[in-house]
Amino acid sequence: MQALNLPRIARLVVIAGAVFCVVFALIIALNIRQGSLDTWVQAERAGNNLVHTMARDIQRHFEVSATLLDEVAETLQDPAFTRSDDALRRLVKRSTRGNGGHMIVLGSDGAVIADSDIASGTATGNFAHQDYFRVHEEHPDTGVFVSPPHLSRLERGAPSMMLSRRFNGPDGRFAGVVAIAIRLTYVDDLFSAMDKDPEDALTLLREDGIVVVRQPAQGPSGDMGLNVAKSGNFRRFVSQTSGSFIGTAQIDGVERFYTFQHIEGFPLIVVAGFSVGGLLDEWWHRAVTTAVATLLLCCGVMVAAITLRRELIRRAALEESLARLSITDELTGIPNRRRFDETIAREWDRAVRTRSPLSLIMIDVDRLRLINDRFGHTRGDEVLKSVARSIAACLRRANDIPARYEGEAFVTILPDTDAAGARDMAEHIRLAVQEQASRPEMMVTASLGVVTLRPTEPGLAGQLIATATDALNRAKEQGRNRVAFATAETAQPPVADAPPADADRARLH
Repeated sequence: MQALNLPRIARLVVIAGAVFCVVFALIIALNIRQGSLDTWVQAERAGNNLVHTMARDIQRHFEVSATLLDEVAETLQDPAFTRSDDALRRLVKRSTRGNGGHMIVLGSDGAVIADSDIASGTATGNFAHQDYFRVHEEHPDTGVFVSPPHLSRLERGAPSMMLSRRFNGPDGRFAGVVAIAIRLTYVDDLFSAMDKDPEDALTLLREDGIVVVRQPAQGPSGDMGLNVAKSGNFRRFVSQTSGSFIGTAQIDGVERFYTFQHIEGFPLIVVAGFSVGGLLDEWWHRAVTTAVATLLLCCGVMVAAITLRRELIRRAALEESLARLSITDELTGIPNRRRFDETIAREWDRAVRTRSPLSLIMIDVDRLRLINDRFGHTRGDEVLKSVARSIAACLRRANDIPARYEGEAFVTILPDTDAAGARDMAEHIRLAVQEQASRPEMMVTASLGVVTLRPTEPGLAGQLIATATDALNRAKEQGRNRVAFATAETAQPPVADAPPADADRARLH
């Protein structure tokens, strides 16, 4: 058996080498994949921290202005407050002291009635046409309103947004609007202070899709006022209060990893977009280096495994040849009696374990002695070879085993085959033997005995052989060139192992 094991070991060497390479490559691939996931996790964590910091800062800045508006509006609605020009100026001047915002108070007709920037005198005229005035006039329930970004004349043309709030008169009717201008240079400076790559983008959006501030800006005039409401990215921004995803920017076409957060209390969204290429650049170089090193290692392992396999096969060739001769019938080239005995015992025990049927066909060449007597044993040997080839050609499954039992007797083991399948195979073999002759003087027939059992106890394969022999003898007695089947009585499972005796063998002839 050692000669048979060496090729198996040789195959296992290559398989083991391949398995090692696959497992090792899989581990490396998982590590590379984990590195990619870690990159995204770190990017998401950094993005969340960044947008949370910016959103909180912007929220505080806007809340301060909104609180000032509330205080001024409440004061204006207080019946005890005297609405003189001086009192109004002092009120707005005092409210914006230290804040830096430009506050105006508009009357019910939109005219300026108070201005925190008293010295400049820029807040003159009428603002009734502005959205931050009309919204309060038309919708009394509107709280603090955040206007779209614009170039504010209050701030000498600087990019700004207006926060506004309605106030009522003593009779509860609309009395005017308090508004404060917030310069967007504050947001621009905040974004500039953040550490980011050239292709990263920080954006402050309104919830209606209007860009407030974006860095980097496209063109000298920037992106203020650009409407991105129809973009797929924006639809994801407004679908939830915060989140992250990968998308391609409508503005510049760069693929980015976006994290975003809505600013609580205000219709604004802070967005941080990290360039996917920039995020993966370091990981990609590390992954390529690791993959190349892994490929070279696996190639080396496989070359060594293949070389060792060839050496094992070369050394095993002679031993395998000798071992094959010991289990192969020298004349016919099919398995011999020794191989049959080993196989039938093994298949019997396997059938016991799996509770599957096991069939056996005993085959005897009819009147071979007449050919030997008339044409000589050489011609008889040719007939046996031809019969063996015919039997082997009928078997299609790898575990169907033909063997030369003795003399002109052959046997076929059919594991996992029921009685119907065994009958069909036996008839197929009978016809094949009948038609195998290439010359008239080589024409012979065969008698076959078939038995099928479902073994229940191990180690009792001899009964199967004895039962098949009995069936073969009945075929001989009934006129040869036919198939006989074991009856239910003769095919009962045995109580003890009973290998065929010499008398049984004699009956084969």
